[in-house]
Amino acid sequence: MMTQVNKQSTKENNEKGGEDRGCCGIPGIPDARFLKAIGNPTRLRILAHLIEAKEPQIVNEVSKNFPIDVSVVSRHLAILRDEGILLAEKQGKEVYYSVRYEFLSSILKSFAATIESCCPSKAEDIGYRGEDLQNLPADLAESSFGCGNPLAFSEVHEGETVLDLGMGAGLDLLIASRKVGPTGKVIGIDMTDEMIARAREHIRVAGVKNAEVRKGLIENLPVESSSVDWVISNCVINLSPEKEKVFSEIFRVLKPGGQMSVSDIVVEKIPDWMREDKNLYCACISGAISEEEYISGLKKAGLEKINITERLVYKLDELESIFESPESLSCITGSINSKEAAGDKTVKSILDELTDKVSSIKISAYKPKL
Repeated sequence: MMTQVNKQSTKENNEKGGEDRGCCGIPGIPDARFLKAIGNPTRLRILAHLIEAKEPQIVNEVSKNFPIDVSVVSRHLAILRDEGILLAEKQGKEVYYSVRYEFLSSILKSFAATIESCCPSKAEDIGYRGEDLQNLPADLAESSFGCGNPLAFSEVHEGETVLDLGMGAGLDLLIASRKVGPTGKVIGIDMTDEMIARAREHIRVAGVKNAEVRKGLIENLPVESSSVDWVISNCVINLSPEKEKVFSEIFRVLKPGGQMSVSDIVVEKIPDWMREDKNLYCACISGAISEEEYISGLKKAGLEKINITERLVYKLDELESIFESPESLSCITGSINSKEAAGDKTVKSILDELTDKVSSIKISAYKPKL
């Protein structure tokens, strides 16, 4: 005998007397909780798997298709159930999950026409405003990765020169080009041919004339001394094995009175084996330093008025979201299989150890005036 073990979804509760305000204040459009549930990449893959499977499945059957712990899969299934996307039915000791096709279809139809304007992109999730992303190449915001918006609330003025360290696909490069205007200049630095090609293509598509890309290392910048007003960077410096050189180079290229505005990752008191694990380097973990060490390195380079303007300490659910991408997940699974890992490690146990020890910060500093 099957027994339903579902909670009422937000939409169903609204239909029984509550007000359906919806997303962005538009009635009939799913609320933020529903969008968060269905917008998670892993949950979407789980949902797609169940749609393809067509038959109800238990947690263990679902988890076989994903390189993550059963407990994580179970938590994702519960979230999808609670929002009414999945039907959960208990048979004996097992709970079987299936897709509620009619409910899901009605929801998708109701917000299909407004999804682009209503829901944030990856860039908006980490601090970029909608106006920052307007009229940029269509794929740029979605294909850009970082841990903050180094240009948010910065006082970049027209006519100034901005240097972007590790510009990637060029998101911050193009945003900065607008701020400095036609009399200003933006320079992007990257060491990979792939990113340089992508950034140049985005510059071309956007029709930007005041930005250029140079190949080089952030430890040895191909930029003249005292030539830029701003140095920005987004989640790149943590990857450098020679951070002292990076900080010294930032000081060198800034004009007297010039400013640095950087978003980056810092870690506090992580286990030694994590520091030594090369697999966690690509996850922005083993190469990161503490906030105190970051500030000390900038001071040693000669920068002053150092200020942490934003700080986000990652909780377990936020770390799970970060490491759900195939690229980041491969770093974690590589760590589990590495000789550096201490004891029997799982994805969840590693993320548990990192909870409250990893932060994204936005840090500013100035080069002294003469």
